[in-house]
Amino acid sequence: MIPEEKAKQLVREWGRRFDEHLGLSGFLDILAEDGLLMKFGENAWRGLAGFEDHLKLKTKFFDEAHVYDESGWDIEVGETETKVRSKMMWACRTREDFAPRSQELCADLEHRWVMVTCPRRGIPVIQYHECVSLKYRPGQGPDGDHVGDVHLDH
Repeated sequence: MIPEEKAKQLVREWGRRFDEHLGLSGFLDILAEDGLLMKFGENAWRGLAGFEDHLKLKTKFFDEAHVYDESGWDIEVGETETKVRSKMMWACRTREDFAPRSQELCADLEHRWVMVTCPRRGIPVIQYHECVSLKYRPGQGPDGDHVGDVHLDH
């Protein structure tokens, strides 16, 4: 069983590590070794190799801030897993290839998470992460066409 506070800590750590743009090795202690799945809309990344592919997609974003609204969270602690539904604000800057300037983005997101205990290490880890909603705030969405970029297409 993963207590509510530990589940919150894992989510906060996830955001902090993305803000710092850590590589895969900077996330290994909070990720499931087996069965890791991330989803954004129709896109899915499986396992640690898939997670690393997702990290590469995020290199175009800088000055990121993942700010969680913990008053809007729903947490269900179970015997073998803990499920979390979180709300957050994501802000960043991005620059398309050859664009003369960067642009600021700000969106409200909702995520679903599943935390389990790693059988080998005996520690709580994230096994499932899904972005179920990404809504840009008025005037703070992307400019132009962003086909192929999962963060800008949703």
